[in-house]
Amino acid sequence: MPDIDIAEKEAQLTSQQLTLIKNNAFACLIVPSAQGELPQITRLPLVLDEHRLCLYGHLARNNPALSSMAKADKVLVLFDGGHHYVSPLWHHEQKVPTWNYASLQLTCRAAMLEQADDKLKQVLEMSRLFDPDWPVEEILAPPFAKRLQQMLNAICAFRLDIVASGGRFKLGQKKSPDYHKTIAGFMRQQGKEQLAQWQQQPPQEY
Repeated sequence: MPDIDIAEKEAQLTSQQLTLIKNNAFACLIVPSAQGELPQITRLPLVLDEHRLCLYGHLARNNPALSSMAKADKVLVLFDGGHHYVSPLWHHEQKVPTWNYASLQLTCRAAMLEQADDKLKQVLEMSRLFDPDWPVEEILAPPFAKRLQQMLNAICAFRLDIVASGGRFKLGQKKSPDYHKTIAGFMRQQGKEQLAQWQQQPPQEY
């Protein structure tokens, strides 16, 4: 099975990259397929374990990406941290039109979580994270037991251990503080608050 060929860096994530993951949890999972075939691409939410430096997720058991992931040495996960067009009309330092953005790509090794307790723990943690007002303990009540078991049987959970990182904060880092403040203001007008924060105080580009 071929590996995904990308430029890799040591798996040490910056605070900005960790924020990007947590604020943009709906990721793109790319799994290599057989030689000559297109990779399996799946969109899904992933939960970050910052201390273990891994991601947790699950897919429907009939998702074709699962069988490929079980055979793959590594998979690729892409996070989109936002993007915005930048016009030369906005600041004199911007000589031509461009597009600023924040992105992150992670190379990971997948480990399948087969035990029901592991799957349940993941489902509960994900529910508490994305829907904290929902009383998730309701699904643990005896009347829900059969339906809960059916739900757990229908999914496959997994852990993605992060082994390398890439991506880019492309925000015109070499331009002046006035440029960044001005461009951030235009981004805020379009509701791009997180990207505007990075634009005003840009992280390291790569």
